Amino acid sequence: MIINEIKIVENFQKLNLTKLMNIVSSPFNSLNFIILVFLLNIIDIFNINNSLILFFGGILCCFLKQLFKRTRPFKKKHVKNMSTSKYDDLLSVYSFPSGHTFISMVFSLLLFKKYHNYYLMIIPLLVGISRICLGVHYPSDIIGGIIISILYLNLLPSKFFGKN
Repeated sequence: MIINEIKIVENFQKLNLTKLMNIVSSPFNSLNFIILVFLLNIIDIFNINNSLILFFGGILCCFLKQLFKRTRPFKKKHVKNMSTSKYDDLLSVYSFPSGHTFISMVFSLLLFKKYHNYYLMIIPLLVGISRICLGVHYPSDIIGGIIISILYLNLLPSKFFGKN
């Protein structure tokens, strides 16, 4: 059975949740996320190691996008870019893996390590759904972002995490 990911994206877009989905995605837009992590460092929720994990994860994600060079869904017929970004620069033109989903999963897992609350896993799920609804990612980009983020964190030396 072949899954038609374009049809999935088209059906998500029919839900007409653009404003809500842009709000869900926005904390993980580059500048907003840098400010968020900075504030979490100031109030002692994150430490410098957490920030470095997120920073190098972002670099890894950008590298993987350049490696895979997968075209975004809105470049296809019947899918619209409903996000607030144009995705026309070198770091954002490609879609696999979803950077928003990757970084929101790493973010949530770092918070989970500190607070042990499974509800934190709702964050990357909602972010991933928002990226599909906005027409900027395929479902497999979201799944890839989640899997790669888990692999990334599991490959880091445990002493890198330090004390929270």
